[in-house]
Amino acid sequence: MRSTGTKQLKSSARLPAIPRALACLSVAAPLFAAAAARADDSAKFTVHPDQPQQVVWGLGFEIQCDSIASGNVGFTDSTVSVPHDLVPSERDRLADEMLKGFRYCRLAGGLYWRGLDAEQKQLQPRWPEQLGELKTLLDRAGVESLSFEYWSPPPFWKASRSYTASGKGWAHNVLRCYGPDFKDDEVYHGDKDRFLKDFAQAVCGDITTLQSAGLKVGFFGLQNEPFASTAYSSCYYGTKDYGPAFTAVASAVRRAHPEVKIIADTGPTQPNFIAPVMKDPDTAKLVDLLVIHAVGADSSTVRKHVGKAREMISQPLPIYQNEYEYLDGQATPKRCVNTVQNIMNWYQLAASPTWYWIHCLKPVGNSEASGYSLGFWQPMHPETQREDAPAPVKAPRTSDRGTLSSAPRSLIGLPIVHVARGNDHEPAQGYSFTINTPADVFIAVHRRGTPTIPSEWERTPMKTQWSNNGSEDSDVIYRRHFEAGEVKIPGNDGKLDSGYYAAPSLAIIKSSTSAAVRISALPPGRNAGIGTLESRPDPVGAATANLQPGHFTWNNYNWFSVVGFLKYMPWDSTVVKIDEPQYDHNRRLLAYRKPDGKLVVVVSNRTGKPVQFEVATGANSRFSGVRYTPDDAGPGFRGQPVGKSEGGHLQITVPNLSWEFWTEQ
Repeated sequence: MRSTGTKQLKSSARLPAIPRALACLSVAAPLFAAAAARADDSAKFTVHPDQPQQVVWGLGFEIQCDSIASGNVGFTDSTVSVPHDLVPSERDRLADEMLKGFRYCRLAGGLYWRGLDAEQKQLQPRWPEQLGELKTLLDRAGVESLSFEYWSPPPFWKASRSYTASGKGWAHNVLRCYGPDFKDDEVYHGDKDRFLKDFAQAVCGDITTLQSAGLKVGFFGLQNEPFASTAYSSCYYGTKDYGPAFTAVASAVRRAHPEVKIIADTGPTQPNFIAPVMKDPDTAKLVDLLVIHAVGADSSTVRKHVGKAREMISQPLPIYQNEYEYLDGQATPKRCVNTVQNIMNWYQLAASPTWYWIHCLKPVGNSEASGYSLGFWQPMHPETQREDAPAPVKAPRTSDRGTLSSAPRSLIGLPIVHVARGNDHEPAQGYSFTINTPADVFIAVHRRGTPTIPSEWERTPMKTQWSNNGSEDSDVIYRRHFEAGEVKIPGNDGKLDSGYYAAPSLAIIKSSTSAAVRISALPPGRNAGIGTLESRPDPVGAATANLQPGHFTWNNYNWFSVVGFLKYMPWDSTVVKIDEPQYDHNRRLLAYRKPDGKLVVVVSNRTGKPVQFEVATGANSRFSGVRYTPDDAGPGFRGQPVGKSEGGHLQITVPNLSWEFWTEQ
């Protein structure tokens, strides 16, 4: 259901103007200063409805309109995707009940739109109806435009001649002109300028293809996460390489499609890649918006991340994030409220004009579905799960810290050896033990820094995911064969810039014979233990057990965190200034005026106990409130009514793990 006040903004509405620089800074600057958190059970705020800040255009989402393997371990050839995989009535329900109220749809070029022309230079639909299906869905939902970004350019433009590294290593998973053999290139013969000119024209052609299909492109990004080289579509850029490519492409897009806003650079919490471009006034003009990724981060980090970005980029451009999800583990009540406060902080503290969740729907059977999606759909033709795809597990990561949450299906049930974490300011030491039979030994190597792993160990595409006191982490899995006898597990010298070293590796042992593995001679003094990589119930499977093929259902903890903003924050609402004498990242407030001038105050609490909010609204009016919790979004997802208040002050007692919208009547 579309929130009040948005239905008059048709899909052809003009893209809203970028907020003025002073509006951005007036919110951001004073609130980035450090402030001590207060632990009592009351919170006082003053709202200044006569001091407008930035305009919030509306929310965005991403859509999986082509297939991907579970665990993001690569492509499949199937067409398991939305809306293609939904029956007609469910396509309409998706548009009407979930997507109405969203303004933008993020489209992953080279990943979820990856069909190719004969020369593999241009993107095309992978099946004839693909773009038409997407247009019909977005038109019915009233979504205004696409944010089109490459996960990888078409293969012709890559050194690997593939959407991925294609087994050639990250050095080939780059633009063709940055590949190691470009000087001998059969077409360009080392002419980088000619290559970038041709590539830029091809990018403009891809935008034109979308427009010709009736899909409005509102935003364009050269590369999603240019620091990444993954098993699915990606293209790695060095910080020195990104600038010239961006400048060439953005210049061409600006000339051919001046209506499209250009974003950069979706780097990890800081815009390192676009920073050199911003130092030149001529090229800085090519950037309309800064976008960073802080995927799954605690809501308290928004001030820090945006503050650092502002220090790096002197121009007061609007800044936002366009991909929020939880990479590891499941959706939970605490994560639900964290997402709510993440949205609130990006709007109130960071002066952001928009905010994006990642996937509207993920298919049942995707290991990442719970943390990624607002809902699940049952494929018409479910794919066979790959043996290296992640599955829910429960096992210790080290003897004293961390619990595994997922691991490859093929390794479930195997014996493991774990040791104590040790001092995380020192490199993790190796260890040894003895086995009675030949076996393949797998080690889960903590993804931290660049560890030195002996060449005898073969890196696999498999990974594990684990958590430690609420912090999420992951491992890359290596493999080596051993005969019966001593097994030596290498240390891990990977290190973060902050000085923290990686955890020691977990060993997983798979017998190469019919004999069961017996493990002995564990390392002394390491608190070593033997266990089993145990499977655990899949909450997504339980929630979708009776879901029919071609139908979808809700992922409540993620959906409930977003839906209130769809119902009560119309497009082009204006955030207003607040005073917050005592900053507390566990109890948050957001205040804005709707386009009709009515004031809305949003409050949220995750302190562990009830909190009384005392809010001077600056409006001597009547307010009506609704409450959301991770387990209750009320009738029609509009929250549960919690009463009314009159006068210039709101006194609201908000239970733990809940949030409320108070709207001026």
